[in-house]
Amino acid sequence: MRLTNPILYLVWAGCAKPSSCIGTKSSLCDATERSDISEFLQVERNTIGSLPAPSNSHASKSLPDLIADAVEDLTNFLNSHTSLSDMRLEALQHVGSASAFRSQMVGLSFWTYGIHTFIDGWAGWSLAKSFIDTRPKNGAPGYDVVAIFVKEDQCAMVFSGTSGLADITTDFTFNVFHPRDYLPCGLHGVHEGFFNDVQQFMLNGSYAREFEPFPHRNCTGGVTLAGHSQGAAMSEIFASCVNAGDSVWIPELKRDGKVVNEGALLKTRFQVNNIFTTGSPGTARVGIKNPLETSGIFQGERIFTQDWIYMDPVPAS
Repeated sequence: MRLTNPILYLVWAGCAKPSSCIGTKSSLCDATERSDISEFLQVERNTIGSLPAPSNSHASKSLPDLIADAVEDLTNFLNSHTSLSDMRLEALQHVGSASAFRSQMVGLSFWTYGIHTFIDGWAGWSLAKSFIDTRPKNGAPGYDVVAIFVKEDQCAMVFSGTSGLADITTDFTFNVFHPRDYLPCGLHGVHEGFFNDVQQFMLNGSYAREFEPFPHRNCTGGVTLAGHSQGAAMSEIFASCVNAGDSVWIPELKRDGKVVNEGALLKTRFQVNNIFTTGSPGTARVGIKNPLETSGIFQGERIFTQDWIYMDPVPAS
């Protein structure tokens, strides 16, 4: 979901109802702490606008053709509003290696919408790995990106947000994942659509061959997860699974009643140190916890849009 019409971005540290147990070491609710992120985020002032009228909607067309036209128009609309727009590219130019870490993480989250255009060395980060999955989801063409960026000995693993019609179907798969209490990752009442996308990433062979070994061998300075919208929810679920131990069982993934990926015991030989989410929706009915902390809290920040008359409806839900 795109962030719209912000006057100010707040960093959550107990200021709003959380959808998972992400915390911070210190209070970030005062204006001085949140002002630096505005250098990047306040450029997102435009609103989504109206859904375009269906093209070629002639009365002589058959009902299936009209439905196909409507789906095409909706897909084009969603793609144009969940992409790396010129406005976001302009905003990214204002973030450098000296910018606040939170601004860099938000910037990397937006880069995943146009990963092929990433500028190596942006804010000191380089793209080390990227996984692009175009398999269909719920009958619609998919486009999911997970990328690992490196900066010296630090790594950021970033999940892309809602992009196109397939991800809209994920967002609206509100069912609670069955079984309700998924003990291997410590998840309780988790959003089925978001968990399914984490399954699709982890059960794909690329995770075991390329992604998991990289932070295990190279990220001695720590691993930070980041994401925008749907990607934010995925990062929270993934973090809980990774921090559960050196391996975790991920159950089989089913879509439309068919097994897409068999379940597997997967290695997770690295730890997630921080999570920075932007516009995260509700991820689970019970707060997602960090298995490595007695408090259950992940260090990091939750960033969302709010002013005196408006709040981004995604994290507000």
